[in-house]
Amino acid sequence: MATTTTRKVPPQVGRVLYRSCLRASRNGRFPEVFSSIGADVYNFQVSAENDHPTLAMPSTSVHVRQRLKAWFQSPRLDILQGASPFRVLPEILQQADALKLQTDPRAAKPSLLLLENNSIGALTGEYLQFSLSDQVQIDAFLDVATSRDDEASRFLLRRDKGETCNTAMELKVLSHRMTNDHNLVIACLAGSRVKVDLDWTHECRGSTVAESYHLLRDNLSDASDATKNRHARQYILDMLHCVLPNQDTNLAETLTYFGLPPLDAEAFSFWALRYVLPMDDVVSRWRWTHECFSTTQRLDFVMDEIEAILDDMDGFETTSLSS
Repeated sequence: MATTTTRKVPPQVGRVLYRSCLRASRNGRFPEVFSSIGADVYNFQVSAENDHPTLAMPSTSVHVRQRLKAWFQSPRLDILQGASPFRVLPEILQQADALKLQTDPRAAKPSLLLLENNSIGALTGEYLQFSLSDQVQIDAFLDVATSRDDEASRFLLRRDKGETCNTAMELKVLSHRMTNDHNLVIACLAGSRVKVDLDWTHECRGSTVAESYHLLRDNLSDASDATKNRHARQYILDMLHCVLPNQDTNLAETLTYFGLPPLDAEAFSFWALRYVLPMDDVVSRWRWTHECFSTTQRLDFVMDEIEAILDDMDGFETTSLSS
């Protein structure tokens, strides 16, 4: 009978991976980039420190650094068994790169291809796949995607501008392929919300380019809102801990399915939306992403949705955060 062996990860490799992950997360300020290892870090903290499940979720950048370092130094580190020690890095770096505008709003913003599609409602940090059938858009995308420009893997996606305000989502292309029926299938990662200030349409090709755009952020809140949002983050995590085990799922893998929860309240509100808004609810996704600019309102909506689920569970009572 064949036997399988588990290769131990050398300490020096763990240190290299830890430093690379730390850089990708901007020194622990953006733990949401750890989509590929979130469940492992979470499980390790719960079992090693006997933490309460939701308290094991990092709440500060210091916590992120401490827990990430402890995990990479653990002798039980086994995520790399049978594979290259650096297989965890590509997803983390892709996630960090997709959020480039959000983490570095002062970065130069080059002109980007602008596509329109009314059937997609992507949320920040979300993986998605969709197809193009319009030949003009296909030709424009392939023309950009086959160039050697560093920004060839990026484009903007908005709804038909006759239906809504001129906002869009920046997407990072992961892969693309043509189908037998001549459609173009694109796999990508959603980045930041942007407002398109100036765009123009190529007279011959018919494609549209965003010449000028800027990052969209929620409206600034006062100190009381900031405090409420911090409490809302923990409250939502507590409620998810109550809901998810009743869905016949692995809690760690489900609670961290979208990566570790962001520390920033605005980013966390989009992370949490993915638990209550299905992929096919495009209208709601677009409304809460492109028409709502209040982190508090978005978090209140998520709390109401999860509380409704808890209310349907026998023998469970909830207390509203605002009470």
